[in-house]
Amino acid sequence: MLARTPYSKSLEQIATDLNSKASRAREDKDEDHSKMKKAIKFLPTFIMGPVLSIIAYLSLNLGIGIPGVSKPKQQGLAYITNIGSLGLSAAFGPLTPPMFAPILVVLGKIEKKPKVVGDKIEIRDILSIVYTVDH
Repeated sequence: MLARTPYSKSLEQIATDLNSKASRAREDKDEDHSKMKKAIKFLPTFIMGPVLSIIAYLSLNLGIGIPGVSKPKQQGLAYITNIGSLGLSAAFGPLTPPMFAPILVVLGKIEKKPKVVGDKIEIRDILSIVYTVDH
């Protein structure tokens, strides 16, 4: 999901926007998501990889948008993925060519761990966050 003009919004506004977009996508009310699902629905799985690579090349390298599937290259991309929902604590997220984003953030599951608070050890909820950044 794309967060437009995040520099002009608070973190709370960005979270609200993304939650709204995710809800619309789950309810099949998001136009971009619906178009993407329709386009992908007709591809056999063994063709999916090469087709996505071609779409990524056209869109990201040549700046050609394919209606219903991709948009021309946009600057300032960062990908955020949640592996915590899969029960995983942490994972390395490689920057692969189809993404063409300089930042990948991987969120793990929230786990209870001992943490020093002041002079005491307390059990706290800890979220693992792994960043991969292209320099």
